[in-house]
Amino acid sequence: QSFSLVAGSTLTELAKKDKTIVAVTAAMCLGTGLEQFSKVHPNQYYDVSIAEQHAVSLCAGLAKMGFKPFFVVYSTFLQRGFDQILHEISIDKLPVKFLIDRAGAVGSDGITHQGIFDISYLSLIPNMMLLSPKDGKELKKMIEFSLSVNGPIAIRYPKGFKDQPCNFTPITSGKWEIIRTSDTNIYILAVGNRMISLAKQIPNINLINARFITPLDSE
Repeated sequence: QSFSLVAGSTLTELAKKDKTIVAVTAAMCLGTGLEQFSKVHPNQYYDVSIAEQHAVSLCAGLAKMGFKPFFVVYSTFLQRGFDQILHEISIDKLPVKFLIDRAGAVGSDGITHQGIFDISYLSLIPNMMLLSPKDGKELKKMIEFSLSVNGPIAIRYPKGFKDQPCNFTPITSGKWEIIRTSDTNIYILAVGNRMISLAKQIPNINLINARFITPLDSE
């Protein structure tokens, strides 16, 4: 199943109820699942072409004017906006939402599209909250949760996912989710759909969905 389509459909539905929600992308409408959004909400949609730095700065301006901007972008291309994220977004703690598609290894998309650095560089940025969903349902809930965050928040996800049949714990800021308990002292802190799927194959472990990369769940 496609994380991109979940992100696009969730934003489309939320924007029907809230006209301050704005989607911004950089020539990635189809790839990031925003085609429906662009048709349903043309006045709330901006495609700035291949200009990621400008997209981040545009989101900063929109946030200062009271809008709720979502920058929907491939992980590997968000790197181009690192300086703008640091200076325009994080210093002022602006409530810009980053939906980071193609996070992680993406195989046949090619060497330029491997989104393998976003955890490293986004974790360096002050005031940035960074999440990763275990499946489509959790991505939807994370996007809804992001609207309550009065500061920058990034949600990273790969191209596709397999549903994770388990109880869903409501999202609370900075709190992880216990998926499986065991009487052993082995704990696996798994981030994202692929890692949780792999960890589930290991018997007799305590499995934690580390859905918040930053901040860490100290408890």
